[in-house]
Order: sequence, then structure tokens, then C-alpha cells
Amino acid sequence: LAAENSSDLLLDNAFSDRSLLRAAGTNLYSRVHLATHAEFRGGQPTVARLYTATGDLNLSDLARTLREGPSRGAVDLLSLSACRTALGDEQSELGLVGLALRTGSRSALGTLWFVDDAASAAFFVEFYRQLARGLPKDEALRQTRLAFRRGTIRLEGDRLIGADARPLVAGLSPGDRLRLAEGLSHPYFWAGMTLSGSPW
Repeated sequence: LAAENSSDLLLDNAFSDRSLLRAAGTNLYSRVHLATHAEFRGGQPTVARLYTATGDLNLSDLARTLREGPSRGAVDLLSLSACRTALGDEQSELGLVGLALRTGSRSALGTLWFVDDAASAAFFVEFYRQLARGLPKDEALRQTRLAFRRGTIRLEGDRLIGADARPLVAGLSPGDRLRLAEGLSHPYFWAGMTLSGSPW
């Protein structure tokens, strides 16, 4: 994602609760993508956790930082690509995605079940490419799903190739290649991504 979009990238040890809050509180972002483990423990932001290299962070701290800092109102899309981020309970039907909307983000994108890491990475790269074409978020999501469903997203060697024939993810492990060798058209790989909030 960072190779194709102007980004502030926090990876590995640089991705800490402190660095995430600092970045969220000091810069203006229209999109925030969190590709980390998360845990939804009921309908309150204070018990929903995002995991960083240095520990965990409750979602209410991130929400407060995004609402009160310079990014206030600027976040158009908050993506949570971890497993089951859009699965909630009777208190918060949309899970972490629903709680993420409380940050003031216009839209949030999450997942309904346990996702395949490589396929999920490819999905989000393709989705952001569709957004870069000028499509509204709901149509970008639809086009990405269709590309997976039709087999346009495919494995070639150690890479997953996108709808425009450019690589989405490279350097896949032998285990990834074996697991994805049958293709990515099965709904498991694409149907669980769901958008909430504003569709455009």
C-alpha cells in the first residue's frame, strides 16, 4: 500500500501504541489503515483492543485522538484488515468497525471472519487501486469483489496479480502459494470485507 500511496508507515517495532497515537494526533489523514491483530470484547471502545509491537491499545484512546486532534473530521476511511473486525454483539452490531465509526471517520471497512493474510493484503491493495481510479468506496469494494470472484486476481509464481495485471503482493511463501494455488474466487477470500458508514 505504501509503495503506491503517499503514506506514513509504521512497521514492526515502529508500530507502538505511542507512535500510533502520535501520528493520529499530529497529522491530517484522509485514510487510516490498521493491519494488526485486534480483539473485540463487547460493545465498549474501552475494551476493544488493537495490538501493537509494544502491547495493546484500547480503541477509545485512538478514537479520542482522532476526534480531538488536527485530524478531527478529516478521516474519510478507517480500514481494519484484521480478522473479524466487523463482527459484533448485541451492544455493538458492527464490532470494531462500528466502534471505529465513533472516531468520526466517515466510513470504516472491516472483515466478518478469520481472513487469509496474503489474500487480505491483496484485497486491500486492489481496493485502494480502485479508489485511486476515482470510484466511490462502495463501487471500489464491488469491483474488488468482482475481480476476486471472476478469477482476475490470481497467483503467478510467488505473486498475487491484480485486475490491472500489476502485482498486488509479492514474495509469497511456499505455504501461501500452495494454499492459494486453487485460485481466489471462493467467497472466503472476498465476501467477508464489509463497508459501513458513508458509501462514497
